[in-house]
Order: sequence, then C-alpha cells, then structure tokens
Amino acid sequence: MTCKVPQAMETKAECRHCAKADCEHGFTLIEIMVVMVIIGVMLTAVVSLRGGGQQHRYLQDEAARLVILAGLARQQSIQAGMPVRILFSSSGYRFESWSINDSDSDDDNNRTSSLSPEKPEGQWQSIDTGNLRAYQPERQVLFTLITDQSRDKRSIILFPDGTSTAARIQIRLPDWMPWIELKTDGFSVLEQTQYEK
Repeated sequence: MTCKVPQAMETKAECRHCAKADCEHGFTLIEIMVVMVIIGVMLTAVVSLRGGGQQHRYLQDEAARLVILAGLARQQSIQAGMPVRILFSSSGYRFESWSINDSDSDDDNNRTSSLSPEKPEGQWQSIDTGNLRAYQPERQVLFTLITDQSRDKRSIILFPDGTSTAARIQIRLPDWMPWIELKTDGFSVLEQTQYEK
C-alpha cells in the first residue's frame, strides 16, 4: 500500500505515514549554514575563555593581590614601628614582622643578627592574623625576586619609615611565557608592568 498525498496537502506530518520512497527529507543549505555559524560562535567563545586571556587575568589578579598586601604590610610596619618582610618561597609568600628579643629568651631557633648595628637584636616572626597570613596560590605561580641586597635574596623588607628594599618581582606561570613584573625603587610602592616574550 502506498501513500499518495496530493501535492497541496503534503506536509511533514502527513509524510510520516507515507512510505520512505514517496517523501523527501533533508536539510536545506541555509539550515546547515546557520548551524555551522552557531557552532563557530560557540567554539570562538570557548577558545577565548580557555586561551591566554584566562592566564593573563590570573597573573593580573596575583599581581594585584601582592600589591595590596604589600601596602597593608607597609602600613603595619609604620604603625608598629618595626620592619615587616615579605618572604618568598617556591609555594607562595608569607609576611613576618621583626620582634625584639627579650633578655629572658633562650630561643635561638629563629634568632638572627640585627638589621643594623644601631638596632637591637631580634627575630622574624610569622604574621598569622588579618590579611597578612601566609599565601599559597591555587595554581602554581613562580615568584622570582631580583634585588641588589646581598644578604637576603628571598625577601623584601618594609621599614617603619615607609621605605623598602629596592627590588623587582617577576610573577609567571610555569606553562606560560609572558610574565608580570612588580618593581619598587625602595621609596615608592610596587608598580606593575607587563612583559611579553
């Protein structure tokens, strides 16, 4: 039995009842092109979100966080009248404040010589309160400290008079070549620049 439908009444609903040989199904060229344009737009959006833009934003956020926290550490140093340092490690950075040794203290574990001959001896103690806690980024970030200071190549010292160690900090991701550099001449706050390589 074949289904013969007059041409004027032939619709997709009516063709379902017909034999396959009597009906023609398919997509028009315009329908195929619309679908391809939609797929292209979606792929462009996915690539732009997962590409270098995301890594660049992540580095920008890490640099902004460090600039803000360095400003807070400088304020704490000025208010307390004691130096604060930012100590960089392979996993992140932490903040430490200078504490004058008590004459009764026998703890030589964290004791160091004084910052200068006219200042009393003391030791660096981790700051574990407020915003100046130890920080470890969610992703692996490499912090490279470049300084002229011969004694300590891992830290920047923020002094109570508002000055600091002159330094440059390069922030990069291990799998991405461009980096962000923060720099200070010792008198100004950290300034951010972007380098592309």
